[in-house]
Parts: sequence; C-alpha cells; structure tokens
Amino acid sequence: MNHKTGYLYSFVLALVVLVSMHSFYMPVAAPVISGISGTIMHGSTVTVSGSGFGIKAQAAPIAWDNLESGVCDNIATVGSWTATGTLGINDNHNRNQFSNFNAFRNFDGDISPWGAVNDEAAFRGGTDSRTWYVQYWFYLDSDFEFDGNINNSLGNIKILRMWSTSSASDNFYVQALCRYDTNAVVALVNQGTDWSPVVGGYTWVDEVMGYDKPAYVDNSYFGWQHYENDISTGVWHLFQFEYSDSDISTPNGVFRWWFNGKLIVDKTNVLTRNTTYTSFKRPRIVGFYDSHHATNNDGSNHFYIDDAYIDNTFARVEICSNALWSDKGQSEIQIPVSWSASSIAVNINQGSLADGSTAYLYVVDSAGVSNAVGYPITFGGSLLGHDDTPSPPSGLMVK
Repeated sequence: MNHKTGYLYSFVLALVVLVSMHSFYMPVAAPVISGISGTIMHGSTVTVSGSGFGIKAQAAPIAWDNLESGVCDNIATVGSWTATGTLGINDNHNRNQFSNFNAFRNFDGDISPWGAVNDEAAFRGGTDSRTWYVQYWFYLDSDFEFDGNINNSLGNIKILRMWSTSSASDNFYVQALCRYDTNAVVALVNQGTDWSPVVGGYTWVDEVMGYDKPAYVDNSYFGWQHYENDISTGVWHLFQFEYSDSDISTPNGVFRWWFNGKLIVDKTNVLTRNTTYTSFKRPRIVGFYDSHHATNNDGSNHFYIDDAYIDNTFARVEICSNALWSDKGQSEIQIPVSWSASSIAVNINQGSLADGSTAYLYVVDSAGVSNAVGYPITFGGSLLGHDDTPSPPSGLMVK
C-alpha cells in the first residue's frame, strides 16, 4: 500500500466511523401528523397525513373483533382467529352505544368443550412472529371473585399468553395470582432481569396506580398487590400489550403493558429466547384462562370480553381522551385500511368516546414510537387536512 492509498484508506475509515457514530446517536424520529381529511364519526373512513409513519406491510390487523356479527367464532370482524376457547356470544353489558354484542364466559367450574381441566375464555390467533400488539376490553360482573389460593379456581388467571404454534414448552405469560400480585414468566428461559423498576420513576405498579410503595415485593413480580381493587367489577377495563421476542441469548426483548390507558410496565431488557428455545410466538391467550377452574369453584363468575385486536407489529392508530401520549387516558384502537410512510386511512372506531367530545389521534410506528402530542379531533366534525396541533419539541421520541 503506497502513502496516497494509505491516506485515502484512513480517511474513508474515519468517515465511516464518524457516520456510524452519528447514526448510533441519532434519535428515532417520532411520527408527525400534519392533517386529517374526512368526517370523524363511527364507521367513517378518514385519511391521516404526515411523516414518519413507517412501513406496515399489511394495513389491516391480523384480527380485530367487535362481535357485532352476533356470533363468536373464528371469523373476526377483520381477519380471523384460530380458536375462541369457551367463549359464547352475549347481548347485555354492552360496552358503548355502538355495541350490541360481546363474548362471555361464566367461570362456574363446568368442563370445557375439550373436557380439559382448565377454562380458556380467550381468543387465539396469528402465526409465529417476533413482535405483537395485543389488546382487549373486559368486564367482570358483580358475581366475579378472585380467589386467594393459587390452586383454586380464579386463584391463578393467565391474562396474556404468547406461545409458539409448534407447541414447544417455552412460552411467555402474564398472570394474576391469588389476590397477592401479578407477574410475567418466561417459561424455561431465565428472563435475565428483575421486573423492578416497572416503569421509569416507579419501582412497582402499585406506585404507578397511586398507592404507597408495597412493604415487600418479590422481584419476580410487578408489585400490583391492589389489582383486585383496580380491576373493579361492573366496569369495562382495557388491557394493551406490546411484546417482542429477544435475540438469541440477548436480553433485548420488549414487554409493555397498559391498564386503562396507563403504562404500568415498560421493559426492554427481557430475555425470551436462548440457544435451546429459539421459537418466536403468537397470541395463545387473549382474555382470561382459569388454570384450576374445577377446584373449589364458588359458583358463577361472569367474564365478558370485547374489541379484541392482535397484530404482528407495534404500528397502529389510537384515538385517546387525553392530549399527551404519556397520559393518553381512555384509548380506542382504530382500524387501518391503507398505510404508507406519509398517509394512513383508518375506519373510525369511536368506542365509548362521547359524541361531540374532543379526542386526540396518535400514530404509533413499528418501533413503538408515537407522536408525543395528540392531534385534536371532534367526533361528529369534519376535517379538511388542516394542522392545528401544537408542535412537539424537536427530535422527541416517546414510547
């Protein structure tokens, strides 16, 4: 190598290093909404314009079901399920003015259709994929009662389960246990981290929910010791989850959990796969699974579920009651029908947001990043592509 070639090589190498360092520290740009066209009313289609929306290979979700067909089966409102467990159709306790049906299960101790010793009031869908967004609304009737014994009916309830279609033994599940606490378990793989702190600035979920810090919490739990009080009967509640499997033997898996619009768990360092257990997963339990439903059952315990949604990307559109994503409040998922980096068309799902109310639209990209400030809309109003949203701070990234 001569001097000129050597100097040129050194210059190129330095440039590559500089560019790489710049790229590494470059913040991820959040989606920006510049306008919305169309009439904001339930069932209408509007177009959201802007930038940074990213790519969503299939606009529609894997499955979305509002049960308005009056049938609970594998044919969803959009897409399909592979199973619906022991759920049946129901026409009371409806969630909002647009709802005439939901699905239900009475956890009364009888045998499931498969003769199994468990009771699965849940949807199942999709094929194995690394990343998933999952949500469902649910309602516990006044006769529903959690149990204080982990081996009794409703003492061990799985509220989300991710499992490979290969039926390998490794899986990920979130559970409510014996009126004591909630946790998540990466079965057969040491998840490599304690769950605390559950979110930035909070050690345990009870603190996020406004309670005093628990006196003692096992680090394998979330510290939501008041879950029975918070998941009150006679009210519809919303669970939302973001889940992404880790690389092999690398603790970079993602688990986020929102309860009624409040982020209660935000972990990005979870180990879900190793050299022995390498499978990606899909939503196996979207709803409630009573692990010991025939043991010491106390009679009727009615559970209702509606507006279940799964997709193999974090990318989605939500309309929420509050103006900041960090405190988004009540959330209603929107149903995309087309998606590009600068334009998204969605079918409006008003849910239980009131007619004439102001709400705020958010676009979440495939990395789980949203616009920090919601785009204001009014149900019943028309928008013609104008932009009256306050500008968020430049370069701000929100998860």
